[in-house]
Amino acid sequence: ALHGRLALTLAPLILLALASLAALTFGRAPRLTAVVELGWTLVAAVLAILAALVIGVRLAERRQRFTAARPSDEQLRAIAATQLQPVTNEMTIAGPLKEGAWRPLVLRIALWIVARVAPLITIPTVASARWLAIDGGRRLVFLSIFEKLSEPYVRDFIDIPSGAQRINLLFGFGRGYPATRWILGGGALDDPHAFVHVVASGQQITELWYCPYRNLTIDNIKINRQIRQGLYADLSDAQVRDWLQLL
Repeated sequence: ALHGRLALTLAPLILLALASLAALTFGRAPRLTAVVELGWTLVAAVLAILAALVIGVRLAERRQRFTAARPSDEQLRAIAATQLQPVTNEMTIAGPLKEGAWRPLVLRIALWIVARVAPLITIPTVASARWLAIDGGRRLVFLSIFEKLSEPYVRDFIDIPSGAQRINLLFGFGRGYPATRWILGGGALDDPHAFVHVVASGQQITELWYCPYRNLTIDNIKINRQIRQGLYADLSDAQVRDWLQLL
């Protein structure tokens, strides 16, 4: 279904490009003018398609009625019992997407964007975080290795408005997530407790995972790496002083 929607979205652009190429090859217009016109036409078409996708998601947002409730105490205790043994934890969250025919395609675009800006986002308690669209884009999976317990950890993502907007862009497509507005607004910005609830509702107890440094915090691991790199680096006097502070 996702591939069908993608083909339906790209087909007009491909046909437009082929028609413009034919006009450029066999038409009488100057080649440079035709190329410029083709470029602007393609830009306008891409913007129109993106606008249509966003409007489609917005219409689905307005129809949302279900928001996840707080999980039972038994479920929360079962999850907490697996954490801080002794330091680092693994989180797996999985669940279906919200209703809306175009949500899977927009989610793919959002994941593509986040994959390219993720190196610029730093959260001290997070060793790794990854979002995946599976089952043809109908389900969302989140995998992470982190410190703290689950609730303080997920609140680290939304402690500033820009962080909550990034979470809206990703988790906001999951069923039970508080209603967003135009993808980035609302959601965790308006109801952070509901965000915590939907995370706990979708969290799965991880049966098996590997942690090579189970007794070290993420900060300890990063400092140890800096120490190792400094042993073999060509450092200035100032850099040597900074390196010695790590010891």
